[in-house]
Amino acid sequence: MRVKKKIIKVSKYISLIEKKIYLKKSNEVYHSLRQKDYVSILAITKNKKILLVKQYRPAIEKETLELPGGLVDKNEIHLISAKRELVEETGYLAKKIIYLGSFYPDVGRLENKFHCYFSNNIELVKNFKPEKNISVIEVSLNELRLLIKNKKILHFLHIGLISLARLKNLIKFKI
Repeated sequence: MRVKKKIIKVSKYISLIEKKIYLKKSNEVYHSLRQKDYVSILAITKNKKILLVKQYRPAIEKETLELPGGLVDKNEIHLISAKRELVEETGYLAKKIIYLGSFYPDVGRLENKFHCYFSNNIELVKNFKPEKNISVIEVSLNELRLLIKNKKILHFLHIGLISLARLKNLIKFKI
């Protein structure tokens, strides 16, 4: 098998990759999207509250409730990205952080990975200035469960991260 790639840069965030796959009996053309890796963190305060961010997402034209997270910056380690995104979006610093693993968000279309983190050792930083158009919401574990059950959390990768934390016994609730 031989692969020939053509990269079409769409924006500073995304490229379309055309892949011509040369097989013995047929040739096929496939397309995928290349973008930076994602990170998210399930962060729990000393008061046992889970931090969520509420923001408008143009792709789906809706406000969403999500775990703090974002893109891994160029030349940045994803652990640093997770800590940075937590501070930028919520004003909390993770003193101790646990890596839960990484996954491919969509193996049929996307080339990037999703890196998952957990911390229950966070503290508010001084002089926090919230990002525009993002608000922080604190919920209990039971409220988080109900938000998922009632389809108020729409980001399935984040539901996967929460489930992974549950599987690793870092949080306990029935789904």
